[in-house]
Amino acid sequence: MGKVISTRHGFKRTSFNFYEKQRFTSKLLLGLLFFIELGLVYMLIEQELSGRLWGMKPVNPIILMGILFFITTPLIAIFLITRFDTVINDDGIFYRWRPYNKSYSIYDWSAVRTVSIVEMKGPRIGKSKSAKRGEMHYLGGKFGMKLETKSGKIKILGTHRPEELNRILVRVAGDKYRTNSDHSFDYA
Repeated sequence: MGKVISTRHGFKRTSFNFYEKQRFTSKLLLGLLFFIELGLVYMLIEQELSGRLWGMKPVNPIILMGILFFITTPLIAIFLITRFDTVINDDGIFYRWRPYNKSYSIYDWSAVRTVSIVEMKGPRIGKSKSAKRGEMHYLGGKFGMKLETKSGKIKILGTHRPEELNRILVRVAGDKYRTNSDHSFDYA
């Protein structure tokens, strides 16, 4: 019990499901990456057109192209294509990191001990593991769903829509759904 089962099409989409797609939302970070990318492109073009190295301490064009093609461009691509999907229905809780996982991981309701909505404290993005606090899947926002399995594992799945999640969990989780009085979870 409590085992994660990967499935390709393990749930039926209905209007009663909770379905959330989360993406990176930091416009400041994306703008900074684009600014760095444009600066590197400008430096490369300037060096090629003028025939001399650019700046007071010039950098070899090969190094500039390496930074451009192997650091900033992949970071922008990751920022734009990464998505965290969560689906909750009568069968269980499904989640995946798209495009890295094509199939969903699932916890069916028989494997769940408790589920609750908690307020997140501390800046965390992505997937992390802590032996003390469990595994966390989070892309910003202030809230997450804390899932405790019968085997004792803890998962935190971030959400930007706690009110809608609350309505669905009341309906589908039944007595497994716990409302916390303080709704906080310190992950810093």
